[in-house]
Amino acid sequence: QPEKDVAMAKEHRAVLVVDDDLDLLSMMEAYSAAKVTLWSLPAMVSGLQKVAQGMPDVILLDMKLPDMNAWEFARESGTGSTPRAIIALL
Repeated sequence: QPEKDVAMAKEHRAVLVVDDDLDLLSMMEAYSAAKVTLWSLPAMVSGLQKVAQGMPDVILLDMKLPDMNAWEFARESGTGSTPRAIIALL
């Protein structure tokens, strides 16, 4: 599966959305289906695992989730030093 994700990401822009609001994740998936490769995950830890497999072009984060906040995610993932965008949602 990771190889398929990486191949798809090269064809489309890859967006990682991490939020515990499952309705928001479903809406994002429905809206972006043909436009971008979208990885939607409900926890920061699973988001970190996805970033370890390959850096998306954009990361949309819930500012504060039970397992960690957006700033901790940026530090743990090493995205603070890469030319990628992190957008924190409140």
